[in-house]
Amino acid sequence: MKKLILSIILLLIIITISCESPTEIIDNTQPGRRDYVWTVDTLDPGPGNATSMFEMWGSSPTDIWLVGSGYSMKHAIWHYDGIEWKNVVPDENIACLGLWGFAQNDIWMGTNNSQIWHFDGSKWRKFGTYPYKDFDEVYIERIHGQRPDDIYAVGYAGKNNGSYTAVIMHYNGSRWKYEEFVAVEEIFGNVVVDRNTNIPIIRSLDFNSTDQRNVIYKYQNSTLTELYRGGDKISLGNIAGKAIIVIDKVGKLKDKTLYSFNGTSLVKYKDFPYMNFVGNVTGRNINDIFCSTSEWHLGHYNGTDLKDLIQTNVSIARIILFEKDVFVWGRDVDINKDKIFHGRLD
Repeated sequence: MKKLILSIILLLIIITISCESPTEIIDNTQPGRRDYVWTVDTLDPGPGNATSMFEMWGSSPTDIWLVGSGYSMKHAIWHYDGIEWKNVVPDENIACLGLWGFAQNDIWMGTNNSQIWHFDGSKWRKFGTYPYKDFDEVYIERIHGQRPDDIYAVGYAGKNNGSYTAVIMHYNGSRWKYEEFVAVEEIFGNVVVDRNTNIPIIRSLDFNSTDQRNVIYKYQNSTLTELYRGGDKISLGNIAGKAIIVIDKVGKLKDKTLYSFNGTSLVKYKDFPYMNFVGNVTGRNINDIFCSTSEWHLGHYNGTDLKDLIQTNVSIARIILFEKDVFVWGRDVDINKDKIFHGRLD
């Protein structure tokens, strides 16, 4: 009996070790669907007016915000309620930049004049004005976070004489403040807080360099650490909350790679050897990735191949995903207007 019990225990240990220590990762994710029904809307502020949008975010397919600037202040902020796009008039004449939220009543927006605004579900209100040292203006380019009490904003502070410096702001659930780090004369243009590590990954431009101007940083413990610096084309996206860095080798049509962040450095996420792939990676999972492709198309990767879904004729600036909906925004290169494409699965 003792031998039998011991044999059973050993068998259970072997089974447990086998289950917890696989030799390879098995991806059981189903291929993303492509049978979307598409509609398109064009922002039209009326005769004599124009829009130039900068960022899009939404909490649901019936709550999408698109912000930027316009000839008049009422055309800087637009909202989609599931039926139509309407302009929302703020209390001040502002040019909107970064936009990020967590719910219909908790959305943050940055501007080009040192301000941060907040939407509480009923109205956009100025949360505060944040001058930086002796600089004249702060441009809050992008905002991102994984929790409402832990949000980052990046951009740059500029002087009227043309000098500038990169800035990082952090929100702790009650107030925004500037992060202190060694100054860099660069433009911080994008940030994605990686879901797995909760570390901000920052896309920067160094205009003081001629061949090493594209930079990716991680920001942790008041320290910027370079993850990449070079002359290749790069972009910053996300797949299911994971920060994704696209590196497109200049002069090599098929040498394109997606990288993720492991907490310390960039690691290869997936080779993406498609000649028509451009960037703007956004995905639900590794087999359901949307991106920009050449000839003004929206592309989709389903785990097997990359195919064009629709010809947008816009320079795609943002793709946002929900369970059965896709929203794609960009500027139409022919009519010089902002367009939003909406794909819906039945």
